Amino acid sequence: MNQFMKRLLADRSGNVLMLTGLSFLFLVAIGGAGYDLGKQQLVKQRMQQASDAAAIAGAGMEDTATPAERELMANNIFFLNYPDSYLGIARPAPGIQVVGNNVEVRVPNTNVPTSFMSNLGVNSLPANGFTRARIKTPLRPIDLIMVMDNSGSMAGTDVGADNTLNGDAAISLGYCRSWLASLGYAPFWASYYCGPASPPFYRYSLSGITGLTRVNALRYAADYAAGLLLNPNVDNNQIASVTWNGTLVNSQDFQTSYAPVQNFLRGMFATSTTNSTLGLARAQALGAAGFRAGTVRAVLLLTDGSNYPDPVSYNASSRIICDQLKADGVVVYTIAFGTDVENDMSVRQFLSDCATGGSNGANTNNLGATFFIAPDAATLTRAFDEIVISLRRVRILQ
Repeated sequence: MNQFMKRLLADRSGNVLMLTGLSFLFLVAIGGAGYDLGKQQLVKQRMQQASDAAAIAGAGMEDTATPAERELMANNIFFLNYPDSYLGIARPAPGIQVVGNNVEVRVPNTNVPTSFMSNLGVNSLPANGFTRARIKTPLRPIDLIMVMDNSGSMAGTDVGADNTLNGDAAISLGYCRSWLASLGYAPFWASYYCGPASPPFYRYSLSGITGLTRVNALRYAADYAAGLLLNPNVDNNQIASVTWNGTLVNSQDFQTSYAPVQNFLRGMFATSTTNSTLGLARAQALGAAGFRAGTVRAVLLLTDGSNYPDPVSYNASSRIICDQLKADGVVVYTIAFGTDVENDMSVRQFLSDCATGGSNGANTNNLGATFFIAPDAATLTRAFDEIVISLRRVRILQ
């Protein structure tokens, strides 16, 4: 007997068959679990797809849709995208709710019966879904006021070789003489500055505005931005314009057409000293009268030098208006233009303080920059372009 047991224990024949039989049991168990888990994932995926489609459909309805209409739409779309008895499982009833500016779709936990894992005591696996979609809001129109320095230094010729726009639109001799008369100029000077015929008066020595000058670079950049917003004007944007120096303010009310703004820009000229308060005060008045409800409101202030002859007082009064505008929800952009202000820290500080976000134009509204330094014509055009991009970003965010 002892010899028999020793031989039996030492006999290894048949081990492979035994191990194969045991492994087969494990393989069947693993395959069965894979089947049950795969079925669970298919159900979850279908639930999530139906939930996504439902939330997007409810959020994408017209602005006039009521919360009840959005919820009904979402419910119908969920049913279309999740057939009843999908993989043998009854369709769950989604929980759909409009919460603030969002449509939320919640698919409750649903039990997915198991076929193989039940042998291990796991009779079902959970499946659910959730989607939150933001309700579509209309792109708000943009109301922009451009407040542009036309002081004598804007006749400077340090702007580079590109991006200038001569003022070729004719300003009549009568307009030129009436403007000079308003400043107390005698008829002799009107003849000298305006000329004997009727070409644009800014071609004469009063302004010196021809060719590669700061004011012509400003014409080009502002005209470019106006074209982006108004030509064509599919979004019902509007632009008002203000030119200013130390003694004279000229302005144009809000326009929704491109041509009037372009004509106003072509009539700019450079003369006198610098007082940004005059321009900002006019912009504030234009905004009070012309800003529309529900629009993106913005003011763009550009200057090429320090306020003169009283920079401390002028800067302080200008900052007060900037702060009032910002308190009223107006986005304020500022541009330091020309080589004079590239390294003039007092002007840069004044303009950065005026801009939305305070010093250096920092902000938390994803606007990008609100204070720009543009030493030449090409940089100035890019600054105007970035401002238009920023305004459109505001329009989407809000």
